Amino acid sequence: MERFFNMDNKFFAFMGRVGDLMILNILWLVCSLPLVTMGASTAALYYATLKMARNEDSYPARMFLHSLRQNLRQGICLTLIFFALGAILFVDIQVCLSMASQIGQLLTAVFFLLTCLFAMTLSYAFPVLAQFENSLKAILKNSLLMSICHLPYTVAVLALDLVPILLFFLSPYYFFLSIPAWLLAGFALIAWINAKLFVKVFKRYIPQEENEDGLNEDL
Repeated sequence: MERFFNMDNKFFAFMGRVGDLMILNILWLVCSLPLVTMGASTAALYYATLKMARNEDSYPARMFLHSLRQNLRQGICLTLIFFALGAILFVDIQVCLSMASQIGQLLTAVFFLLTCLFAMTLSYAFPVLAQFENSLKAILKNSLLMSICHLPYTVAVLALDLVPILLFFLSPYYFFLSIPAWLLAGFALIAWINAKLFVKVFKRYIPQEENEDGLNEDL
């Protein structure tokens, strides 16, 4: 009985982790509401979950807010860049699909490839912002290079990121049933699982004597 009520018990550790993810999920949702702050909020979520994945966490909410303040400007800039690039790619693909010719098919294939590279870069950009200090240009470049160099991890991260979208298109009924779970802890849970993958990727770029910084302007 004493072991059950021990705060180091696996049950209490598990419930503590669930509670941390719920708090982070709510913070991420609230701080993402203006939309332009979604990137900074995502970077803050990854800052906290990367700490959790390394078992360096103490106060996840405090870490989230610290990162949000620190990366707000760059996070907003990255969000606007990705919104603009995403809109351009969407329009270009729609135009190419409307072209009933071989050129249209070729251009569609080209823009589809660019969309894949866009998604790969996007999946890394905010975790990179959370982990390293870099210029916007370096963040984008390093995110693309890392996503290509660590393709198996990238595929896994993208698959997790796309879970709610795929669920919506494959089964809208179950998607709407799962909304409470997503609002409660779902997004933070995906970030935490992704963080475990990013820890393995990032450790190759972090000098052992450093914990937070260590990625130069270029890989």
